[in-house]
Amino acid sequence: MFCNERGKEVLNYTYPEISACGCCSTDNHYLAFIAGNDLCTMATEFMCHVFYCANQAKARDVISTIAEGFERTQNAV
Repeated sequence: MFCNERGKEVLNYTYPEISACGCCSTDNHYLAFIAGNDLCTMATEFMCHVFYCANQAKARDVISTIAEGFERTQNAV
């Protein structure tokens, strides 16, 4: 994930480190994902990251991209 204003990386997780993701059903401006400190099956700590996105379509795109990663990871195993 990158900050558009600064052009710098904010977060970087691999798909196996992300255990869940979603958008708020009442306000699609908010999106979130949960990531562990290791692969989900071996992680001992998890952190929930919640973001506000001014563009609802972009928020849905981010969540869709993460969800597609789950699909690719599951099919590769």
